[in-house]
Amino acid sequence: AENGRLGVWEITEDPADLARSFRGSTNDLAEAEGITHPQKRLEFLASRVLMQKIAAAEGLRYEGVLKDDFGKPSLVNHPGWHLSLTHSQRHAAAVLHPNQPVGIDLEAPAEALRRVAPRILSPTELAHADGNLHRLAVYWTAKEALYKLYGKRGLFFSSQLFIEPFGDEAPDVVGWILMEDSPTRCLIHIRNMAADVLAIASSF
Repeated sequence: AENGRLGVWEITEDPADLARSFRGSTNDLAEAEGITHPQKRLEFLASRVLMQKIAAAEGLRYEGVLKDDFGKPSLVNHPGWHLSLTHSQRHAAAVLHPNQPVGIDLEAPAEALRRVAPRILSPTELAHADGNLHRLAVYWTAKEALYKLYGKRGLFFSSQLFIEPFGDEAPDVVGWILMEDSPTRCLIHIRNMAADVLAIASSF
């Protein structure tokens, strides 16, 4: 999104090194301590260190991340700013915007996507994906990014989140959040990285 700030971190550190480099919220560190799986803790810490750096680049004092009842994150003491976070085994990514809802997601093209595709894609999308793992990863990350942008539960991925057909090398795709009262058209930027597909969604 224009005027937003995107950060992507390649995770190469171990959890102890990341914890030492983190100068942010005690709440974040406490939450990290509650994550028992070492890899998940590493991914969590990487996302928070990245968020700290992005906030600093915008001149904001980082005091941690809060989540509302729907799991949508926000910066402590900076309620006007919109943010979204994601992480995988290889990367952490975050996007911060001063006045516009955003959503971000990472996913590796993996065989599991073929199994879940019939539950998350419409018949039109399923036909377009045609079992291609890269296309399935684009659909998955794009829909997850839309879901995070919307920020509330209760959306059906197959019928209320729609991605228009796209070219395999297209840098952007168009998506729709299909609510009965007001369909929302969104632009989703796609970035192909080593092992992951990244999607960043913002409304037009």
